[in-house]
Amino acid sequence: MYRVILFFALLLLCGGGISFASENARNEKMCWAHYVGWGFDQVNGYDKAALSPVWMLYPFNDRTLLGRNLQWDTGIFFGARKQIDTARAYGIDGFCIDVVDPSGYSSALSRFFRDAEGTDFKIALCIDRLSYPNDYLFKHLGEFIRTWKDHPNVCRIDGKMVIFVYNAGGKKVDEWLALRRRLRENGLDAWYIVQPMHETSMWNQPDRLREILRGYDAFYDFGCNGFTPEQMKTRLANGRAALREVREDGMLVGGIAVGYIGQSSAFYRPFLNSGTLRHNWEAALANKVDWVCITTWNDYIEQTQFEPSVINRDVLLRINREYLDLWRGTKPVARPPRVSYSYHDEVVIGDDLTIEVLGFSYTTPEASVKMRLLDENGKLLHEFPAVRLDPEKMTVRTLRLTHEQLKNFKVIRVQAAVVAENQKPEFRELHPIIRRPGRLESVRTIRLSQDDMTSPTISLSIAENEGKPVARIRINSWTFAGKYELLRNGWPVAEGEISHFKKPVCEISVSLPEIPRSPEDVYLVRLTDVSDRAGFSNPALLRSPGFEGESVQPVIVTGSDFDENWPLWSSRISRLRKPELRSMKMAERDLFRIRYDFLEGEGDVIVSRGGWSIPARLGRAGGLAWGVAKEALPKWIKETGPDGSERVMLHFDGADDNIGIASRSMPYGPFTLEMLLKPEADGRKMTLFSDRCGISLSLDEEGRPVFLRNRDSVTGKRALESGKWTHLAAVYTGESLVLYLNGKKIGEGKAAISTIPVNSLPRIGNALDLNNGFRGMLAGFSLEGAVRSPGEFRLNTL
Repeated sequence: MYRVILFFALLLLCGGGISFASENARNEKMCWAHYVGWGFDQVNGYDKAALSPVWMLYPFNDRTLLGRNLQWDTGIFFGARKQIDTARAYGIDGFCIDVVDPSGYSSALSRFFRDAEGTDFKIALCIDRLSYPNDYLFKHLGEFIRTWKDHPNVCRIDGKMVIFVYNAGGKKVDEWLALRRRLRENGLDAWYIVQPMHETSMWNQPDRLREILRGYDAFYDFGCNGFTPEQMKTRLANGRAALREVREDGMLVGGIAVGYIGQSSAFYRPFLNSGTLRHNWEAALANKVDWVCITTWNDYIEQTQFEPSVINRDVLLRINREYLDLWRGTKPVARPPRVSYSYHDEVVIGDDLTIEVLGFSYTTPEASVKMRLLDENGKLLHEFPAVRLDPEKMTVRTLRLTHEQLKNFKVIRVQAAVVAENQKPEFRELHPIIRRPGRLESVRTIRLSQDDMTSPTISLSIAENEGKPVARIRINSWTFAGKYELLRNGWPVAEGEISHFKKPVCEISVSLPEIPRSPEDVYLVRLTDVSDRAGFSNPALLRSPGFEGESVQPVIVTGSDFDENWPLWSSRISRLRKPELRSMKMAERDLFRIRYDFLEGEGDVIVSRGGWSIPARLGRAGGLAWGVAKEALPKWIKETGPDGSERVMLHFDGADDNIGIASRSMPYGPFTLEMLLKPEADGRKMTLFSDRCGISLSLDEEGRPVFLRNRDSVTGKRALESGKWTHLAAVYTGESLVLYLNGKKIGEGKAAISTIPVNSLPRIGNALDLNNGFRGMLAGFSLEGAVRSPGEFRLNTL
């Protein structure tokens, strides 16, 4: 007995009271959050992006609600405490901190250990990659373990520090085992949880899983998206089967993912409103996972963040907490209905519109949700049947309007109310939905909670002041403290702090940007109070002159919403057997169009004219990087142009020269692409335009144009003359590919009726990897989400 007392006394002296749970967390149902350990410039990349052509090449889609600079380099060393406190409030037990360079392991995690002290929150390293020499890893990983292994906020299994490994692909298992032995011999052993295969795989290689388990102690799923619910369950089941066979004491950590939007890569994986999150949880529950890990807490580059944010609010954390209660067997507190809404803030014409209504169990009298859609002037467009909320369990209902039901709706106000029986609904204004032809400005999912809306009503109008447009904001409240943000097409263009008192109305005037983003910009006010509750005004439209008239355009009707129409599903999700091509009358101002005439004469960033103000970067580096490579800069020169007069233009050297247009600029369906060019033939293939989504226009070795869209292609019957100005047009009509040379058709072929809504990274004059570059002069480029014929082309057809 004396020895036992002495043992615990020594533990208290040395470690501040280490419990058995902290020595072995194997049997605890822990929820981790994957945390990326680097900063994001959300002030310039989100708050001010709409006013910066450079940032609008690849803007952030969201920003944290926890502090203006909390995620930037100036704030990341001071913000961990607030993030830890927030995570704990939502039932999360620890952060696994992703660090790339081993030399930063100890220093990067020091602030998290410091700010977690005094709490039960756990901190773990996540090794981003193992593609470093063993000596380098031994030095820095060893230093990290030695420094922090006895810290009270370390998580331990069997007395060993827990470490996550995101990517084991950079090191063979035997080489890794040699490193582990060396660390163990120096008293620096750890318990390693590894992601065995890429998150886009099905974990369906048993030999690979068994091999990985020779070197690691447990499996870590980074989260699964783009798979069906059954596929998700199968993936985890494959991992569980390998663990039973090779390492019975191993653990399975289920990943909880939401979807993916690559900031500069343009990658996209579907969110399905909150469907991907819920399907991940259902797969985790079905496979009786030991722990879970949400992916991620704060990765805004990939739009996978769970932390409270401007666009997501705290909806993802609320849903995750509900599943944690179910998994852990804990009972929620007594509560009224708590309802959240998830939907895309933009819908492309041809797709369906879906809005997800999700409600948790509740203890008050039965209630339902009423939702209605209005136009920008308040006219009722549609009212959905009431959604009954189940008091005993989670309610999920997807409301849908088909393409046909949406008719000619463009700006759609969304209003919702939670009502008990015989109660009059008090509708709240949610974020509006914009319906666009051809291509979306935003592909993100908006999330809001009914009980997280601020109380004042807000109205917005646009007027003129001394000939310039001004936004008039009116807040109907005697008091208010917080901030307003004026959004244009979903991104802030102005903001201000508000401290309003003892007047029935607060009125604010804001000058609008001089350069419009589109021929008809949609403005909106987002009001945020001091408790981060949000409210929205009515939308207001600002039209630019010079875009009158209408035209009949082909529309591809998918029978799906944006995420259901994701092209990489193993089986198509649609109410239609196959996409259908139809026609629809559209206002010219609504059509997406960009045009570069290359008259600037200097600089490496240009902005399109003739419709949308879409930036492009000259000399973009190869691959997915957005930096400028000097060797890839086309040259500004003065020479005789297509009309015979001297003018500025660009010369491409045939090697690395290229222009990268802002990501996601390619129309999803029918389009017309035009170029005014003077090629300098040298007997090789030359890329004139490419987009990694699967579209390209090139010249073959004989100078004939080749137009490719996915698996369909057409080659022109005539070659372009070297050293001669030429107008070249490539048109996808929705069912065929057509080539025109100087206004004359030179090729046509059948093409699939399909949309390509994701992964667009367009380049002029080269391919993504900067091979087969164009050599020659370029004096004009036009891209429209419309089908044009020779009499309607935007550039001079010569």
